[in-house]
Amino acid sequence: MGVFRWARDVVVEHEMGAPPALTLAEDGQAFEVDLREGGRVRLPISRRPNPSPHPILKEIHSCEVAGRTLEAESTDALGERAAAALEAIAPGGRLPVLWFRAPATGYEVAAYREGDDLACPVLGSGRRLKAPTVAGLRDQVMRHLVAAGQLHEDDDIEVRVLRPADVRRIAPQAVLSSERRWLPCIRDGAVVRTLDRVGDAPAEAADLLALLRQVRLRTGDAALYAADVDPAAWRESAGTSQPSGRRLAAEPAAGEGPVLELDVHRLPGGDLAAAVDDGAVQAFLAGDETELAELVAARLAGSGYGEFTVRPVAETSPRA
Repeated sequence: MGVFRWARDVVVEHEMGAPPALTLAEDGQAFEVDLREGGRVRLPISRRPNPSPHPILKEIHSCEVAGRTLEAESTDALGERAAAALEAIAPGGRLPVLWFRAPATGYEVAAYREGDDLACPVLGSGRRLKAPTVAGLRDQVMRHLVAAGQLHEDDDIEVRVLRPADVRRIAPQAVLSSERRWLPCIRDGAVVRTLDRVGDAPAEAADLLALLRQVRLRTGDAALYAADVDPAAWRESAGTSQPSGRRLAAEPAAGEGPVLELDVHRLPGGDLAAAVDDGAVQAFLAGDETELAELVAARLAGSGYGEFTVRPVAETSPRA
């Protein structure tokens, strides 16, 4: 009964409706369906030869629904499976906004828009976790997962956002983060935007660094930086800047090991930016070199490096 209770709680009462009716697009390359709140969805279909040495079926048809790859022997059979998978995540035609996932266990919960709030149904409990922002809901989900033994107190959770146009899960381009804020950002057409409102509406800009600058100005949060940045998003943003001729440099605190050097980029508006790649890119933005060095040093405190200084490129170590 837990699954039926969950589906009932996700949507507004008495608005369950019928399972989505997928149709084959005119070009035969995708399934299409109109959802109650998700608008028109297109699920691309791929076809590949059956790798079996003596296949009865010569071709395998597949499509993706929210991170799950479906396969079938024909377009008709695939359409039935896709419709069932879509109904499972979008009861009554309401698509989830995102998922929170515990990486160690794979346990995840979906978040749905419910008026001005976001809500996560908790399977088997008959209740929902609810908050007006992604950050607020994340805090509740983390407490729930820790209490349920799915997450350690020191662990973090992953966030994956649903792209409604093709029902694919995507990672945020970055999370704008400080002690006071946690703002996932996604690429939405020609702009990068925050999922949560910053003031009266989500913030948006042409690239990630422009968005970081805008949110810092709107909030007055000088400690804000971009965490878990998609490398392509950083390269795109850095491409709008010019080399400043300076680098941030820090000696290892223990006196052994390489010097950490970070190129400083100057943006068209005069701001300075730098990025740290320690397995996940982190991007920093500031109005001057001193502030930039302090931001990076504060974030890397405890990493084994001492104070950051700003040096001309000619005075830093040669680069390969």
